[in-house]
Amino acid sequence: MLLSAKPFAATSAARVSRNRVVSVRVVASDNGSSIAEGAKVKVTKTVKVYHAIGRSDGLDLEGMVGIVKKNVLNFKGKQLSANLPYQVQFEVERNGKPGKLLCHLEEEEIEVVEA
Repeated sequence: MLLSAKPFAATSAARVSRNRVVSVRVVASDNGSSIAEGAKVKVTKTVKVYHAIGRSDGLDLEGMVGIVKKNVLNFKGKQLSANLPYQVQFEVERNGKPGKLLCHLEEEEIEVVEA
C-alpha cells in the first residue's frame, strides 16, 4: 500500500508494513561512484580493523594511503548496493616483513590523493 499525503519525488516512496512506515530513496548515477579503480586514496576517518595479522589490538587506518583495487558497486553490468563498496589495498608491515592488507571502505571514509 502506497501512502501519499503529498506527492513524493520520483526517487522516493513510502510503504506501510503492519506497524511501521518504511521510506525508500533511490539514487541513480552513471556508474554509482566517483572514485575510479587504481586511484590512490587516503583514509580520512578513524577506521579500526582487526583482521591485520600481528595486530590483535586492531589497526587504525586513519591517515594511511592505499590503492583502490576494486569498486563492487557494479557487478557484471548490474548495479549493487554494497555497504562498503571500495576495496582498498594498503602496504603494511606484518611481523617485520612487508605485506598487503585489503579492506572494504565507504566513500565518506576516503579521499582521492592521486588519480
